[in-house]
Amino acid sequence: MNLIFCKARKLCTKPFVGALLLVASAAIAQAQVVSTSPAFPTLDDPLTLTYDASLGNAALSGTTATIYGHFGLVVGGPTSEAWTRVQGTWATADTRTQMTAIGANKYTITFRPRDYFGAVPANVLGYRIGMVFRNVAGTVVGRTSTGGDIFATLYQPGQLAVRFDSPSNRNTLVTTGSSVSLNIAASQVGSIALLANGTPLTSSVGSTLSYIYNVTTAGNTTLKTVLSVAGQPDVADSIFIFAYEQPRVAPVPTGWTDGANMLNDSTVGLVLPAPLKNFVFVQGSFNDWRYDSAYAMKRTPDGKRYWLELKGLTPGQEYLYQYSIDGTLKVADPLSSKILDPNNDSFLGSRYPGLIAYPTGKTTGYVSCITPGATPYRWRNTSFTAPEKMKAVIYEMHIRDFMGRTQDKTFKGVIDTLQYLKKLGINVLQLMPVSEFEGNDSWGYNPSFHAAIDKAYGPENEFKRLVDSCHSQGIAVVMDVVYNHAFGTSPLVRMYYDGNAPTANSPYANAVARHPFNVGFDLNHESEYTKAYLDYCNLHYLNEFKVDGYRYDLSKGFTQVNSGNDVGLWGRLDQSRINILNRMRRVVQAQHPRAYLILEHLSDNSEEKLLADSGFMLWGNMNYAYKEAAKAVTGNSNLQNGYFRNKGWAEPNLVTYAESHDEERLMYETVTVGRTVPGYNTRDTNTALDRSKIAAAFLLAVPGPKMIWQFGELGYGFSINYCPNGTINNSCRIDAKPVRWDYTRETRRQNLFKVYQAFIKLKTTEAVFSSRNISMQIGNQPVKRIKLKHPEGNVLLIGNFAATFEQGTMNFPGAGKWYNYFDGDSINVTDTAMTVIFRPGEYRLYTKKKFPAPDRGIALAADELVAQEKGALYPNPAKDKVYVQTPAGTKTIKVLNMLGQIVGSYDAKRSNGLIDTRQ
Repeated sequence: MNLIFCKARKLCTKPFVGALLLVASAAIAQAQVVSTSPAFPTLDDPLTLTYDASLGNAALSGTTATIYGHFGLVVGGPTSEAWTRVQGTWATADTRTQMTAIGANKYTITFRPRDYFGAVPANVLGYRIGMVFRNVAGTVVGRTSTGGDIFATLYQPGQLAVRFDSPSNRNTLVTTGSSVSLNIAASQVGSIALLANGTPLTSSVGSTLSYIYNVTTAGNTTLKTVLSVAGQPDVADSIFIFAYEQPRVAPVPTGWTDGANMLNDSTVGLVLPAPLKNFVFVQGSFNDWRYDSAYAMKRTPDGKRYWLELKGLTPGQEYLYQYSIDGTLKVADPLSSKILDPNNDSFLGSRYPGLIAYPTGKTTGYVSCITPGATPYRWRNTSFTAPEKMKAVIYEMHIRDFMGRTQDKTFKGVIDTLQYLKKLGINVLQLMPVSEFEGNDSWGYNPSFHAAIDKAYGPENEFKRLVDSCHSQGIAVVMDVVYNHAFGTSPLVRMYYDGNAPTANSPYANAVARHPFNVGFDLNHESEYTKAYLDYCNLHYLNEFKVDGYRYDLSKGFTQVNSGNDVGLWGRLDQSRINILNRMRRVVQAQHPRAYLILEHLSDNSEEKLLADSGFMLWGNMNYAYKEAAKAVTGNSNLQNGYFRNKGWAEPNLVTYAESHDEERLMYETVTVGRTVPGYNTRDTNTALDRSKIAAAFLLAVPGPKMIWQFGELGYGFSINYCPNGTINNSCRIDAKPVRWDYTRETRRQNLFKVYQAFIKLKTTEAVFSSRNISMQIGNQPVKRIKLKHPEGNVLLIGNFAATFEQGTMNFPGAGKWYNYFDGDSINVTDTAMTVIFRPGEYRLYTKKKFPAPDRGIALAADELVAQEKGALYPNPAKDKVYVQTPAGTKTIKVLNMLGQIVGSYDAKRSNGLIDTRQ
């Protein structure tokens, strides 16, 4: 798979689109991408392969670069596509696979297969040679027109065989009155006969036969050739010719929607939006993938849609199908809920058990799957209500990098770890894209079928079981969906493509992207077709999978206003974009008024305010400020924009986060470039974990929805750009990252987890943490504070983000009895403005109402924990005198009151461990 670095800071697969063939009024024949000499080669024959770079996807057509092959031997059977004994090292100038240019876009290579593929044993049969072609870097690859591997057949010694060399397409679509040029080749001299629907047309003796077949009537014709050689059984080959007629015109039946409509257990209604197309056939496992007048789709009177009713299907049986459009293009249903991918499904292994086999030899490209009368999933939890926005704590997860073993990187694997998330206390799980994307290993921002679940994570029912299981644990599920664009294998692109970009009249995609951060092919969100498509996808997952909402990736791209390369212009208030988003929101909320609709918008605040006030939630990226705060660079640690009212918003719809999938990890940043001063080093792992605690406290204490990135609660220490070889490189951004569940066994990291756990519990259960009566000093000052007031009790959070001791004024919301949340002790406050010395990274949470205290010591700094582990004092509490046992080498013992104020300092040696607290 080729990769490029996209401007939106996500690595993505390079868009691929198969070259489209032109419609011809005469016979439509597809020439062979690779031809062989001899015509019927065996493993032992010297074999010359000739590659025509102008055919197939034509990616290498016209190139002046040296071309290399990549070859594999197929020994698994005549229909297998599994390569073995692969020849060719990718992205290298491999002389073993270098092709020789012979002109006219053609290239050859000659070898003896048995030797070339490594002395193949005599008892091993070779059936095919699989191949693709590339430039030296492997960034441009020649494949079939649908992006698949190219194959050449191998025969067994002495095998009697006959075949149609042209047309090479086994199902050829023609018009009446046209002519089809037939060329037949035989492996031995014999009598070759040609028949049409069983009626003899001609015959001759030899090893070849040519014939011009004139098409006079519409419908199906089976052309068959039979080779007879004395003393051997006859062999035959068949192809099918279909002469089409203009489609019948009729409106789509009432109640049908675009896509596959399950009308009853044995009937499916198919609807394909396809304006500007001339005719469409349905081909599939129910008609042996042939053109057939019974499967010609009807066209609506306005010419915008094609539809067909499939009857007599077996209930509970899975069927496969494609649309054949204008005789030149085959695509899966754009609204497929499940597809087969001939290039990647073979690598799924146990992640998708019982996957139906791909129809190898019958068709190429993506294939849609439907099962009429399927047993519906039985939902266990039917009464779940998602938490209110103010109390939402979202956990962003990429399944691949959250799970350990490959076989566990699935929906089932996540189900098995839900107790961990339940223990942490989060109440919303946000999954990075799980809709069908190109390949099997991706962040998912390279979508091909927006309405299908990607099989790399398991079957559709396992996703339903994950949602069901989350709901049973009180956790809502939000899907990250990618509606800004589609990639090249998407039917939305392939149906309207000129070989380089979407056509100017494409009803879905823009020929030129309308904004500078686009990846893939930019969708036209003002098109009625795109609107209908996205409305379907939105309602599909909410209704069928009972998810609780969406996070819309790159939502700022949902516009037709062309900002070119001007990022500033793109971010300015765009009323047309607001209209597009609000229309989509209204469609969703008409059926699901409580659905979370979260935008990754990051535009000017004037536009975000309008969207937030209309009901959207928006990502609030505070990564930079929290990184600086964690690193003790307090001059850049302004946290104020993490609160919705500080942005002038009326509604608490700001989803603030310190980390996301797209941002550098706080822990890595701190241990790498954090501030160091004499006696305090934020780059020390334990100190960096302390810094993560105070960052988490101030993130979660601010009212409004919050998001945390997976394993941030354990201080995940690997860069977003960590490479598999241990280096740091921007090109490795979407590569798999180390999964460190062993962190859960480290005390210091467990303490960080417990701090997250404690604040999440307060946020999700205590009314004061949803209060709108709030005052904050969380700008660039080193000592920051948050005060929350509520009839049920007030709260004060205060902490020192500096790398030095700092004096801070408490500013309690009132006098009287207050509780230190992390140790459970109470103090009587008479001076609300008293000043206290705070250690670097120290923070405290005081509450007017006594909450159940978390584990003691979890908020302590690393040096305090060491003292706690190695020192002791007794009696505790003490009235007049206290004995202190200190680690060896202790010089000074300081006594602090409950507020942290130093009230006494003693020489450890002279005091001999006895301190009179009355002094």
